[in-house]
Amino acid sequence: PVSDEVARLSFDKAAAIKPQVSDDTIIISADTVVELNGVVMGKPKNKDEEGNKWRILSLKSGIQP
Repeated sequence: PVSDEVARLSFDKAAAIKPQVSDDTIIISADTVVELNGVVMGKPKNKDEEGNKWRILSLKSGIQP
């Protein structure tokens, strides 16, 4: 499920910073995944792809970017 992917990404971010902080430091990590009609929309590779993704999301939501 998508929630497992988000949890993995968050854990990886926390694990990456762990060596840089003291053992008693509390690390809070999070991530965001955009899902549309069951498809995870990954990070855009360039500005054109970014614009296309925003257009698709705005049409679906009715919100104009």
